[in-house]
Amino acid sequence: MKNILKHNGGFTLIEVTISLVIIAMMVVVLGDMYMNGTISSGKEMRKSKLQVDAKSVLEGINENVKLSAKMEASYGDYTGGATTLILDIPAIDSSNNFLYTGSQKIYDHVIYYLDGNNLHKHVLSDNASSRLHGQNNSDQIILNNVSSLTFSYNPALPGSTTVATNLTIQSSGQGTTQSVNVTSEAKRRNNE
Repeated sequence: MKNILKHNGGFTLIEVTISLVIIAMMVVVLGDMYMNGTISSGKEMRKSKLQVDAKSVLEGINENVKLSAKMEASYGDYTGGATTLILDIPAIDSSNNFLYTGSQKIYDHVIYYLDGNNLHKHVLSDNASSRLHGQNNSDQIILNNVSSLTFSYNPALPGSTTVATNLTIQSSGQGTTQSVNVTSEAKRRNNE
């Protein structure tokens, strides 16, 4: 009876195979969790960037609305309406003084309009002393991927004192499309 089976301390082929199968399953599960987390994180980052971009643009529009003396129904080739906002902003020099021609106040014009999926800001400033003159006739795209833009006036143009802006932008990536909608309202402070 002294011949008891001795264990050599090694692993059998079956034990090694089972261990490899368990490790492979763990790698697959962890890899899947990592990929899902990465995709989810990317979506959230895109959505967050969209929100920041949209809110930043709306803040700029609202600031110009507050500075404006009036909202126009038309100016040059532009017609104010649901996708076009025309603002008359008093021209100010580098010392923060209003500019006049005789007794008439001079105005710069800032126009926001949608062209396809691009939101534009067009600045028109004819007076060389105006702070905005350096931007005269600049027409820049301030936001891409705009899927919808609506300016709502209260009361109706041209006597509007308040404008509500509803903006939706979107971004596609990683097989999905993210969409963000932001709304704001601004009231003119300059009632001339």
